[in-house]
Amino acid sequence: EKEIIAKNAPETTSRYIPVRVKAILKEEFGQKCSIPTCRKPAQEIHHSQRFSLAHTHDPRYMAPLCREHHQ
Repeated sequence: EKEIIAKNAPETTSRYIPVRVKAILKEEFGQKCSIPTCRKPAQEIHHSQRFSLAHTHDPRYMAPLCREHHQ
């Protein structure tokens, strides 16, 4: 399903992350930070592919992180 969402992810200027993308990330990573050794709750979603350049919320390039790891 992640591939299907990624393939159909439209370009956007909105920083609002669609509910469907959030659900996929929650299913994959749960409520915790995606860093393997971290046990803190995820508080932010990180775009590893810069949103300002890509203008898309592609779940293949996103991960939930705790505030410390996101900074």
